[in-house]
Amino acid sequence: MPALDFKEIAQANKADGDQDQFEFFARDFLKHLGYEIIIEPSRGPDDGRDLVVEETRTGVGGKTQVRWLVSCKHNAHSKNQAAVGVDDEVDIEGRVRQHQCQGFIAFYSTLPSSGLMRKLESLECELQVFDREKIESSLLGDENGGLTLVERYFPLSAAEWRERKLRKRAQDSQQEFCFFLPNQTMNSFDQGEFKQQLADLVGATADQVHVAGLEDGSVRVTIEAPLWLGAVLVRPTQNAALQSMGIKTWTTTATESAFTPMERPTDHRLEDTTDAPIQSEAQLEESLIERLGGLGYTRVAIPDEAALLANLKKQLEKHNDAVFSDEEFAKVLNHLDKGNVFERAKILRDRFNLTRDDGSSFYVEFLNVDRWCQNEYQVANQITMDGSYKNRYDVTLLVNGLPLVQIELKRRGLELKEAFNQINRYQRHSFWANTALFNYVQIFVISNGVNTKYYANNRNQHFKQTFYWAREDNDLITQLDQFADTFLEKCHVSKMICRYIVLQETDKVLMILRPYQYYAVEKMIRQVKTHSGNGYIWHTTGSGKTLTSFKASQILQDLPDVDKVVFVVDRADLDYQTTVEFNAFSKGSVDGTDNTKSLVKQLTDSTSLIVTTIQKLNNAINPKSRHLAKMQAIADKRIIFIFDECHRSQFGETHKRITQFFQNFQMFGFTGTPIFADNASKNELGKRTTKDLFGECLHKYVITNAIKDENVLKFSVEYWGRLRRKDGSLIDEKVASINTKEFFEDEDRIEKIVDWIIENHDRKTHHKAFTAILAVGSVDALITYYEKFREKKEAGEHKLRVVTVFSFTDNEEDADADGLIGEPDFDIRTDDTDPKKRHTRERLDEFIADYNALFGTAYSTRDNTFYSYYKDIGKRIKDRERKKFKQKDRVDILLVVNMFLTGFDAKKVNTLYVDKNLKYHGLIQAYSRTNRILDSLKSQGNVVCFRNLKVNTDKAIGLFSNKQASETILIEPYEDYVKAFNDGVKVLLGIAPTVDSVNDLQSEDDILRFVQAFRDLIRAMNVLKTFSQFTFADLYMKEQTFEDYKSKYLDIFDRTRAEPEQAASIVKDVDFELELIHRDEINVAYILKLLAELHAAQNSDSDEERKKVGDKKRGILDLLGSETQLRSKRVLIEQFINRNMPQLKPDADVEDAFRDYWDSARTAEFEELCKSEGLVPDAILKVLDQYHFTGRMPLRDDIVASMTAKPKILERKKVTERIIGKLLDFIQTFEDSIGEV
Repeated sequence: MPALDFKEIAQANKADGDQDQFEFFARDFLKHLGYEIIIEPSRGPDDGRDLVVEETRTGVGGKTQVRWLVSCKHNAHSKNQAAVGVDDEVDIEGRVRQHQCQGFIAFYSTLPSSGLMRKLESLECELQVFDREKIESSLLGDENGGLTLVERYFPLSAAEWRERKLRKRAQDSQQEFCFFLPNQTMNSFDQGEFKQQLADLVGATADQVHVAGLEDGSVRVTIEAPLWLGAVLVRPTQNAALQSMGIKTWTTTATESAFTPMERPTDHRLEDTTDAPIQSEAQLEESLIERLGGLGYTRVAIPDEAALLANLKKQLEKHNDAVFSDEEFAKVLNHLDKGNVFERAKILRDRFNLTRDDGSSFYVEFLNVDRWCQNEYQVANQITMDGSYKNRYDVTLLVNGLPLVQIELKRRGLELKEAFNQINRYQRHSFWANTALFNYVQIFVISNGVNTKYYANNRNQHFKQTFYWAREDNDLITQLDQFADTFLEKCHVSKMICRYIVLQETDKVLMILRPYQYYAVEKMIRQVKTHSGNGYIWHTTGSGKTLTSFKASQILQDLPDVDKVVFVVDRADLDYQTTVEFNAFSKGSVDGTDNTKSLVKQLTDSTSLIVTTIQKLNNAINPKSRHLAKMQAIADKRIIFIFDECHRSQFGETHKRITQFFQNFQMFGFTGTPIFADNASKNELGKRTTKDLFGECLHKYVITNAIKDENVLKFSVEYWGRLRRKDGSLIDEKVASINTKEFFEDEDRIEKIVDWIIENHDRKTHHKAFTAILAVGSVDALITYYEKFREKKEAGEHKLRVVTVFSFTDNEEDADADGLIGEPDFDIRTDDTDPKKRHTRERLDEFIADYNALFGTAYSTRDNTFYSYYKDIGKRIKDRERKKFKQKDRVDILLVVNMFLTGFDAKKVNTLYVDKNLKYHGLIQAYSRTNRILDSLKSQGNVVCFRNLKVNTDKAIGLFSNKQASETILIEPYEDYVKAFNDGVKVLLGIAPTVDSVNDLQSEDDILRFVQAFRDLIRAMNVLKTFSQFTFADLYMKEQTFEDYKSKYLDIFDRTRAEPEQAASIVKDVDFELELIHRDEINVAYILKLLAELHAAQNSDSDEERKKVGDKKRGILDLLGSETQLRSKRVLIEQFINRNMPQLKPDADVEDAFRDYWDSARTAEFEELCKSEGLVPDAILKVLDQYHFTGRMPLRDDIVASMTAKPKILERKKVTERIIGKLLDFIQTFEDSIGEV
């Protein structure tokens, strides 16, 4: 059976951008064998040649060159993979002579027919035939590069081949490996711990490890493992790990391994790496450039912007096969020097209509988007740009002369985040300078050699939104050299830029697909191109299925033989939501269908991409439908159906109708939780799984993959309020003798849960920085919950903003028996005759009125505003992710039965309170509302269960990942984080034994060690505080001491930021992760309340109160030092305390006095800013108002327009950047984190 499937290489006769892929494969294959490429593959008439290559032969008479004509025939996609026939190769010898060659290479993805072989063998010129069998044996037999080509062109085959080979090795032989510990005796170390540590290192079990003493007193450890373990043990990381365990040598009797040949017996002495020099950043950089050269990049020296522009002119001329005069190139530069990163991404992908010196028009292409391999590729390093500061960039990949990929390196051992932070500094300091060509960068790559990640050029994203590349089986590629070979390969990186970067219109940002999204789309494209049947994509919840499905839809609609792509959702709210999101990815790409009539119109007109609901689609093809006659016209059209959340929508008569009506279709499904036999529900058609309906799973990316890749968070699941018998044993809630509905909806029980939530909500949501969802079992229970929250708010017991939404049709009553999530109903009818429905509707209107009063809206269940109410809640929660979101608009708790538990993604939701039965896909879907990645503060998704869901949780995890996945998916227990914190305290005290000793740290290395040690503590504290049982009594550090060290930590942060930006500092590159310390409720308004208490104590008649004055004042000053958001205001507030407060009368209103003081200070600061920078006050106030309204940085032109004296053109960027910095400092001091003052 062939190991390589040549169908993985795109068809040669499809004009979709991939049609040259087989010829490029031939080029790379022959280049790998040592041939020099003389003529590259090209489109259009080729005069009977695909490539021309040259072979250098060395003989007795010296070196000779042989030129070969290469003919590529890619018949793998034809029926039965037809052989290449005699008629496929015409006038071979004439073609060889025409191109001045001496030989002919037949390069075929199938086999030549016997007739063709006779014809080839009769040629008078030299001949070589590379058919599929010879190509395969050549690639798989060569481990020094052949496997790299296999990975690139046959990713699916490579994964399967590797797995088969390893499995066969493991089955064929188990080998005994011996490890020697010369400095140990049988009694000198913990054998159990050592066995487990070694087993974990090599992927075995402790039972397979055997320890024995030798006659010389030393210790020998043996382990039975597959032959290929030897290859693992010689890796540098394993080498160091073994050495740290005291192992000096290891021996095996293996004759070979899967990767590394071994002698027998072999004595492997581990290299002593203790004093080995660490690879420097310069060495890492040079190694990368050399590797890129091997991948076909041309190295070019570009010291500065002048050289960059000169090179750009040459490369654009080469790419466009034209010569530009200086005046013409100036017009091109003027066109390129426009807009921000987002706008320039559009310019890059478009062509420029250049009016030439002679008056003619010429379209200048900056990037060949359709034929992405046909561009010019260069690599440069240490390009210097002069902006606010002079910056030198590490490695730049230039495509047609434009810097499209920027690589920032850090030496091995340094945090990867430092490279990320450095790129952010370049964004601030110099990418925008002069012609701002570096704002054309599409992809950033950051690496320290060992770890390598990539991300799109989006200035506002967090480090957590950077990605590792991976193979198709989700095996991560972290090493820089492997990343370069796969991701930075010319055609691949061009494909990522041209096809897999999305320009998101709503936020005007670039987004790039992650590896699993890329592979899923590629598999779907391959299925459609080859008409290979249906399939489904299993990507876990939170992994970005909407983006994946959009990109797949967008590409598929452009294939020449596809008439339409129909994206089908199963709910009206998802119809609207998907249309909005698709149009955000590409403006105007989708016109949502309001009703069945509009769907039929779009299906029968030229609309190529449609988003609709399965209900409308079902209505359109219903045998009794009035639209059937129109629909018959498209029954045999080539239509691709993509079903969202296919675990829910496809289990009824609708699926059957679709498959019977349409004759020439393919169906694909997306799901995070497929239906298997274990979790399938029965309907009139029986139990039907996702595989039954859609066929094979095309790509899988389960929750364990996503957590390992840091693309979603782990869950912290707590169980409270369990039912127990008098003997303490748990009660099964499903036992028929227990009236569970009565128990769960008991008013006293619900009140206790509400009290628990009020008490613990702040710790779960980091003081309301996040929203929580409370999911309950029925509308009756929901009404009771809402009333309890409202009563307690009116009684002053909490200030939580609780909102709710539910429908009052029968399906909203949770079918607690099955634990799955029902579908919300938006069909609100005004003629309800059911008294219960009428009652719940009245209650819902009452709750909506509360919402209207809270947020100034005007919704109700009347007319069509109920759906708008539903959408407003979702938007309000999602908008918390935006920078300028106002806290007065927030929702703290969303109370639901079924709504928002599936298909709703909001990064600012971090907690789910559960008082309903959940299981299988319903449970995972609901839990997954909490685990979207955001920043360092959001360390896990919190789930608090007020029912016995432990067994259901374990079953769901096992079904959708594996039985041992709980440790991966759930965070460690409270005790583990306590131990981690206390271990961190020991490390910290070893660096700075006392708070004051932090002041004595002199060297940057010591300061860095302190920063990293305390950062580890605040990371652990961030998780610890979310546990309900958390107390400082469990820790080795008192709360006040922790706050004191925090102040020193923030002092160091302030000091490093105050230093000149160009000053070199290893501390400056560290991310202090201040979001872990920031608390929104500690603002100026909060400090004012403390000042009022201080003033009252100072003027109290009570001696006891006056004794508290010193402690109160110290507490306020400590708070000003430890809260990040108050440090910019610290001097002003301290001045008010020390100068103004002593002058206040006993009955004075502190808040009024402070407000007057604050307004005066603000006015004085504003006037000084305008005076020092020569700004017109009224004009700059308009700039500030615009910033507050839009949240966008002030424009350079607006700053210049606000100046009394305009700076020179060459100085404008530097001057305006300085002024913008001062304006942002002013806003941070006087307007951010103020509260209701």
